[in-house]
Amino acid sequence: QRVRLAGVFLHDPGIVMLDEPRTSLDEDGIRLLVSLLDDFRHQGGAVVWCCPTGERTELDFDDAYVLEAGRLRSR
Repeated sequence: QRVRLAGVFLHDPGIVMLDEPRTSLDEDGIRLLVSLLDDFRHQGGAVVWCCPTGERTELDFDDAYVLEAGRLRSR
């Protein structure tokens, strides 16, 4: 998972789309991911983080939405 996530940043993207990025990461890996994404956002990048469980993350997102009964609502 760490290698796959590292590949996301190889081409200097403006937006990163992640589907369950915490899967298979240990606590150190999660801290590293959060740090990378925080730096990425502060440099003007955008992150779309999808998770089916609605888990909370250590990142402070500008917006958060929940898909519930076929409708998108603000969290």
